[in-house]
Amino acid sequence: MVTQDQDNLEEEVGEMKKSLVDLHMKVNFIVEKQGEQGVVDPPTIPPFKSSRALLPDLIHIGKRCDLCNWKKWVVACGEVHEVDPTTHVHGAYLCKGNFSVVLIKIKASHAEL
Repeated sequence: MVTQDQDNLEEEVGEMKKSLVDLHMKVNFIVEKQGEQGVVDPPTIPPFKSSRALLPDLIHIGKRCDLCNWKKWVVACGEVHEVDPTTHVHGAYLCKGNFSVVLIKIKASHAEL
């Protein structure tokens, strides 16, 4: 049963990798065409990095998590939204090992995260 689940997971991850590569190629194509037509300046897109580097982190997307303050008290609950280190969040790159989290429940509104 575990091996079958692992095989299914590996198959799903393989499909996700193909989808990511396909999506990136489509975005690059659209940006190139817009630039040729002079319609808009193409946006700056960070170079595509292999989704293989993201695989360990992709399993966290959609998982619930607790956010703690410096005293390790749970001050909010959230859900992992983004794990790609090349994603821009509030004007800066997310960077490796950091996740974007959507807050679901705030337990201490005055707490700094």
